[in-house]
Amino acid sequence: MNDQASNKHGLGFQKIEAAGGVVSYGSSTLQPLLIMFRRGLWDLPKGKVDPGETIKAAAIREVVEETGITPPRIRESIGKTLHHYELEGKNIQKTTYWYWMETMSMDVGTPQLEEGITELKWVSLEEAKQMVGFDNLRLVLHAYGQKKWGDEFITP
Repeated sequence: MNDQASNKHGLGFQKIEAAGGVVSYGSSTLQPLLIMFRRGLWDLPKGKVDPGETIKAAAIREVVEETGITPPRIRESIGKTLHHYELEGKNIQKTTYWYWMETMSMDVGTPQLEEGITELKWVSLEEAKQMVGFDNLRLVLHAYGQKKWGDEFITP
């Protein structure tokens, strides 16, 4: 089977694992959430898991790198999302693990400009749902708001 045919049938994807967080100020799910403006869209902090790194460690590292905040504390697992995209001619299958993270300071550092992040903002859950630029992020925020903790795939 050639590459095009195998990709058509869901095979031949390069698999990537990523991790990120829904970061709240304080320990209530009703507190403000930190979102970021990246490449023209509002987004949640996340990034690839490095070789040998745990998923939780990657989630914390990525949040700190992208937002400049003090390392947050993981409160709960929200679940994971799966999406496919093409990058430089390669078909990518990306699984992202999401955590509710808590910080006790509303200070933000410097957005990670080299990742295309230009603005950081604290908003309510409802504002975040309206502002984020991807449907899968709305699913993550909905699960967070419903306190649907767990490690399963987040579905509508």
